[in-house]
Amino acid sequence: MDGDGHWTTANDLIKIAKVAMENPIFSEMVATREVEVSSIDGKYTHKMININKLLGSVDGVMGVKTGWTENAKENLVSYVKREDYAEETGFLGISVLVALYLSMAVSGFYIASKSIDKRGFYLASLITFLISFQAFLNLGVVSNLLPSKGVTLPFFSQGGTSLIVNIIGVSLLISIAAKNRKKWENIKEKS
Repeated sequence: MDGDGHWTTANDLIKIAKVAMENPIFSEMVATREVEVSSIDGKYTHKMININKLLGSVDGVMGVKTGWTENAKENLVSYVKREDYAEETGFLGISVLVALYLSMAVSGFYIASKSIDKRGFYLASLITFLISFQAFLNLGVVSNLLPSKGVTLPFFSQGGTSLIVNIIGVSLLISIAAKNRKKWENIKEKS
């Protein structure tokens, strides 16, 4: 696709890859890690190796293209096939997911607002903001409202480190809420 005045966007490559992967011969060919081919008479053989490092190491990667062109330089187009939550549950499922993230944001900011000390307020606000913003970015990307940033969807996308950090954040929120509750109960008993 190199040519003067010819530009291909990432979105164009996605559309081309999606159509190409519908061809069973093409999809099998690009998903093959390595293959040995021989001439018709069998005298010559050649080993072909797919240089897509994601193939076989990342769940659902089906291959597509790796290469180099003069204008684009090094490039990689990968097709990933996974079971999709949105496809399975539809509009209702996505609405529930968005409602859960909104309720988590409201709960987190409520915990922050009821915090007795500034440290609890700032920590609860920061954790809630980070998780909510991460969800907002991811949902914006998948709905084509924002450019891709590579941010995982909290508690949902694959990514072990992200999941651990978010669980720690929610644990801290629960801890702040518990400390606030104890302090408010102590204040009520004294009065």
